[in-house]
Amino acid sequence: MKKHYKITAEQKAQLEALRLQFLDLGDEKSAGMLGGVLTLPEVPRTVKELLDEMADERDNWTPRTNPDGTLHQSTLKVAGERFRCSCGCNVFHQPNDKDLSRYACNACGAEWFRAQVLAAAPTPSKGEA
Repeated sequence: MKKHYKITAEQKAQLEALRLQFLDLGDEKSAGMLGGVLTLPEVPRTVKELLDEMADERDNWTPRTNPDGTLHQSTLKVAGERFRCSCGCNVFHQPNDKDLSRYACNACGAEWFRAQVLAAAPTPSKGEA
């Protein structure tokens, strides 16, 4: 029989904080997985093994490519303005061809979810509304 591990209160607090970060980033799949774990008194893996498993899944991603095999790259526009990463770059690619709501900056690698990009839309001034 496989050993089960109790989740300590401290680990639950850390997992809940991580789950909320995933929700803020728009990653509902990861947030849902952690939410399910938080309902259990014990799990068949250690918390570290669980997080390593999530990282391994990410390692198996295939980036979105063009028909010729080159990396599909694009600029993003929000409310008519080019979206820029916090590093200043405005060229992005999609690191996971199964999840097209996720973008990665070509310069620094920072990841952005479609919801974050849309939330960065400039607020129209009173004269533009």
